[in-house]
Amino acid sequence: MSTLFDCVSLQCWENLFETPAPYLHETEVREFYYKMELLDDGGIRTTVKEVKIYLNEESLGIILGVLSEGIGSIKG
Repeated sequence: MSTLFDCVSLQCWENLFETPAPYLHETEVREFYYKMELLDDGGIRTTVKEVKIYLNEESLGIILGVLSEGIGSIKG
């Protein structure tokens, strides 16, 4: 059975598991998820501290510093 780390390394996302972990701002994270809308184009829209946020595969790849090509083609 593959581990989560094995699965994300297929997309070259190993850096997401490096330490030190980023600081977690719990209030903002809760607001992010509470207000999040899933969009038909596969993106998400939300608001945090009155800042409107739109994220899709490409923008998430840029922010996280990982490859975003091929995400939609992964099955299972």
